[in-house]
Amino acid sequence: MNWTRQAPALLAAGVMVGLIGCSEPADSTSADATAASLQRVDGPALLRDIDTRPALFPRLAWSRAAIPLPSGGTLVALKDELTGAELWKTDGTEAGTTLVKEFAPGFWSSTPSDFTELQGAIYFSAEMDFGLQGLWKTDGTAAGTVLVKSFPNLEEPDDDTFRSMAALGGALYFIQDEKLWKSDGTEAGTVSIQALLPATVTEFHSGLVPVGNALYFLAEDSVERTGLWKTDGTAAGTVRLKNLYTGAVGGYTDQLHVVGSTVFFTAGDFNRELWKTDGTVDGTQRVFSQSGSLGSMRAAGPYLYFGRSGALWRTNGTEAGTVELPAFSPDWMMPVGQSLFFEAQDELGREPWVSDGTREGTRRVKDLLPGEESSNSEPLGVVNGRLLLASIQVDRRVALWSSDGSEAGTVLLAERGIANEFFLGFTGKPPVPVGSSSVIVELPDFDERGAVFRTDGTAAGTVGLGSVRTGTKGSQLTRHPLAVTPGKVFFTAEDENGMGLWVSDATSGGTTRLRSLARPVSDSASVGSTLFFGMDDGTSGLELWKSDGTVAGTVRVKDINSGAQGSIPMGLLAFNGTLYFSATTEVDGRELWKSDGTADGTVMVKPLLSGFESSDPEEFTVMNGTLFFSARDENYAGSLWKTDGTADGTTKVKDLEVDELTVGGNTLYFFGEVNGESGLWKSDGTADGTVRIRAGLEETFGLTWAGGRLYFLVQDEAHGFEPWVSDGTEAGTRLLKDIQPGASPSFGTGFTQLGNRVLFFARDDEHGFELWRTDGTEAGTVRVTDLMQGPTSSVRVNAESNDNESLFERVALEDRGLAVFVAQDAEGGLELWATDGTTEGTFRHADLAPGAASSAPTGLVTVGGQLVFFAGDAAHGREPRAVPLPVVPDTTDPVLTCPNNVLSTTDSTEGTTVEYTRATAVDANGPTTVTYSHPSGSRFPLGFTEVTVTATDAAGNTARCTFTVQVTLATLPAPGGEVEASGCGCTSGLGTGAGAGWGLLLLALASLRSRRRA
Repeated sequence: MNWTRQAPALLAAGVMVGLIGCSEPADSTSADATAASLQRVDGPALLRDIDTRPALFPRLAWSRAAIPLPSGGTLVALKDELTGAELWKTDGTEAGTTLVKEFAPGFWSSTPSDFTELQGAIYFSAEMDFGLQGLWKTDGTAAGTVLVKSFPNLEEPDDDTFRSMAALGGALYFIQDEKLWKSDGTEAGTVSIQALLPATVTEFHSGLVPVGNALYFLAEDSVERTGLWKTDGTAAGTVRLKNLYTGAVGGYTDQLHVVGSTVFFTAGDFNRELWKTDGTVDGTQRVFSQSGSLGSMRAAGPYLYFGRSGALWRTNGTEAGTVELPAFSPDWMMPVGQSLFFEAQDELGREPWVSDGTREGTRRVKDLLPGEESSNSEPLGVVNGRLLLASIQVDRRVALWSSDGSEAGTVLLAERGIANEFFLGFTGKPPVPVGSSSVIVELPDFDERGAVFRTDGTAAGTVGLGSVRTGTKGSQLTRHPLAVTPGKVFFTAEDENGMGLWVSDATSGGTTRLRSLARPVSDSASVGSTLFFGMDDGTSGLELWKSDGTVAGTVRVKDINSGAQGSIPMGLLAFNGTLYFSATTEVDGRELWKSDGTADGTVMVKPLLSGFESSDPEEFTVMNGTLFFSARDENYAGSLWKTDGTADGTTKVKDLEVDELTVGGNTLYFFGEVNGESGLWKSDGTADGTVRIRAGLEETFGLTWAGGRLYFLVQDEAHGFEPWVSDGTEAGTRLLKDIQPGASPSFGTGFTQLGNRVLFFARDDEHGFELWRTDGTEAGTVRVTDLMQGPTSSVRVNAESNDNESLFERVALEDRGLAVFVAQDAEGGLELWATDGTTEGTFRHADLAPGAASSAPTGLVTVGGQLVFFAGDAAHGREPRAVPLPVVPDTTDPVLTCPNNVLSTTDSTEGTTVEYTRATAVDANGPTTVTYSHPSGSRFPLGFTEVTVTATDAAGNTARCTFTVQVTLATLPAPGGEVEASGCGCTSGLGTGAGAGWGLLLLALASLRSRRRA
């Protein structure tokens, strides 16, 4: 071989490496997204499908929630366990019943209502987000369902601010937040016309009733008092027809009722009087003013019917035509054609009656429950000229009937369920018309889950409607579990055997039914490994029970108050290994009790009031070995009490009204009221040590001790509901931060301690409800995430609850430095998320209903290293689930060390196989996978080859390093062996040490040859 000829090629390879220089390893990347995804749990995570019966047809939501669509079918608000009450379309069949749009994710309800047709579109109101309602219109399709205008309602976020909708003259009119509005179906054309009324009109006492070319309504004027008004949407056509009352006492007015072109209503300071109007000032007259109380009213045929002093009356609008009919104690009323159906009392109990407006035509329809016992009938609606009604049968089953007003024409259509002692508790759900001759009607039973039928008013034409989805119905009964004992969680659920008490150890096999329940559990608490709870077994009333998690160990502790009602134990709390609670007896009323789990050990601690006068103890809280509570004294005033569990050790601390007792360190904090003045208080358990911290805090709730501070929510005129903080001193009790600047509220609450951080949820107009954190200072109070990117909230709020624990779903895992909460983002529905309190440390933990659907987990608890909760999916409904607890995402790269550079020789110009020492990789969280761009033992060509080593851990974090393999020809007297690697993982093209000398020699030879040629 001519080395002189080979030298330039070898030099070219060496010089190229030298020109590149000693490069650093490729940048190590921390795969945050991959790390988070590895924390994520997908799939159902089902513990047990408790209720395997087919899913139910969605329930009818409420009145004002159904209307035929011009394009066919019926638009209706239906309530399903997975979606809550949302917008649906139905043709009266399961296959033809579909969800149009879900405005609120998961089981949260958007409450669509006030359906009104105008020029081929259906208008309605729906709740869009916390404190935000919207006027919508739809053509019955998802794409055709659009927002017309949104209306914030942050002062009373749980109130429906839409009062009434009516179409008149090509425009939509409605009352929103006690103001009159008009809309042409566009946002720009939706405007307030409240200016048509005097500024002193502040409240509407009725809805809008269209008659002819005007809308009639009753409104209250702060100067002129209550008046009857009409409007055609113009200033000239808006007039007060009658000022019904003047002076300091405001009159009582009733809804408007229309008979032909006459509008009837009642009004009166004390005795309600019957009035009518023909739309003119002179035609607005009193019809009937005799003394006596006027009851409910309904128009049927040519008459207005009303109850008065326990009798049924009717009127044609004249005093002479206002007569009493032979029916005693009329109740509900339902017009059917020209007749009125109602319920009345006679010797056969309360049964349905009918009247055509004459004495002879007023009679009982049928004794639905034969004998003197009442059937307690309830009207449902009308189909094909027949009344639909429900009643109780002899065996307490609920029956569906239809009637043409005759005994023979009153027929039984269907039966189901068992009624409770209050019967149906069923109002405001009229049937939903489908097609031209059928309706959908709901027949509820004791558990209020109901059964839905389609009927044409005949037995043959009445069929039960089944599920609109494949899968089974859910078993969940309550939002939160009863209690957690070591390794177990207790909860109530329903299966084919009815309501039951269940227990789970977070495994499928360990999720079992303990016993049946006659009604839901009233209250519960754990004492050690024992669950105590209030339960009605159907014979002894609501009494104290206990369970050790076995069927045999689930027993009644004591029949404290013999009889069907029971003692109704409440406020259950563990204290010094004993259960404390309040209970009622016929002798002592409601007083403080305790129990060691035995009948003999279940005793009253002390009667705070003598005789049956109840002291009503509540707010049980333990601090420093003492149980504190509030109770009424002999003057029926509130007081703070304490007890050590003995009668002598049960004493009054101080006279004041007490609310939300909360322990912080060695101090008891609470909201207190003395002489009508509210404020924040604290107590060390003595009268002198019970002092007010700060006065003048009126609207408050959510008292929480976290991170060494007291957090709570306060409303004032300047800031609205905003979070406050206190260190227990007056000076240190202050507004934490005005998160939503100005009088608009942020409702910051749900404070949860996580290490040295305190997490909570709050809203502002720009971001909606999101996750926040605080260190107790204004500067340290910051938003952690904005998962929905915009004004839509990522967390859903139960606006109807003032309970700080039930407003948001969350649980702190202090040992892991994480909190789990339920939220949604733009990519998915309401699912489990976890956070360490930082933006980068917030990730979705479980996506149980992938995509836009929501599993909406509730009742989060930890059991046996698992997170246990109820959540829903289409296959199983809402059932108990369990997923592993999340861990802090691993974002740390492995530590990777490459071997030294390798120098190898060969006799072949094709290169040679090279073995090299393996790289070492270390990761604190487990094993790693190490890969090589050129494996050891593979063939390497002559020259320098850079080998890239990559180490990847289980979380997807990677580290890289490089080293070089140099192959030379053996006949070139180059020293063999390994060359020490540089700190950068590679060597220069000329090498180091002896290798560098041979490189210079080759350079010299090449130079010499060049000179010879020259």
